[in-house]
Amino acid sequence: MVLEIHIPNIPKQDRSLKRYESALQTADIILAQKGIHAVTLKEIAKLSGIKRSSLYKFFPSNLAILYALSKKHMSNLLNMLDANIVNTNFRDSSDFMTLVIDLLTIYLNEHKGSSIMLLSHDLPTKSDITLHSINLLSSEIINKMNQKVENANSERVNNIVSIVISLLSQGFHEEGEISPRIVNETKKVSLAYLSAY
Repeated sequence: MVLEIHIPNIPKQDRSLKRYESALQTADIILAQKGIHAVTLKEIAKLSGIKRSSLYKFFPSNLAILYALSKKHMSNLLNMLDANIVNTNFRDSSDFMTLVIDLLTIYLNEHKGSSIMLLSHDLPTKSDITLHSINLLSSEIINKMNQKVENANSERVNNIVSIVISLLSQGFHEEGEISPRIVNETKKVSLAYLSAY
């Protein structure tokens, strides 16, 4: 898989791990303020004060930074989902997806870098990084739904996650955020799709 050559080298020592996290924070700020094409090792080195040679040890390429950011945001998003479903009972898949849409909206509106990573149409390698994130998100949502909802249809849930991401992406590009109007439309489509069978 092409994505494997862009996997970052996560350090084990505390000092190096702090620099790694600092570099990721700087990259996230650059992404939110200047866009995807500004996230480069050179720019991160300039703004973070970390030597470029040190950054190359962590990130073999600019795409490795994007991969690391994507993974970090996906982990945060899934932790948020876990925290909100643990003590919640759901009537059906639609009920579960309504919560997922709400949580996605909250997280993506609060983390512009994550919105750009997941919803952007102009990523340099949109296919690898974004598809990897969407596939991970879909599989995690399916796993969590299967634990919380009886008779959840995994194939339909996988399809609706892709549809939800597409609708949120369209709204993000039209309005610069995921507005309540887009959220309501996305919920209606999700409900219609999941209750059609």
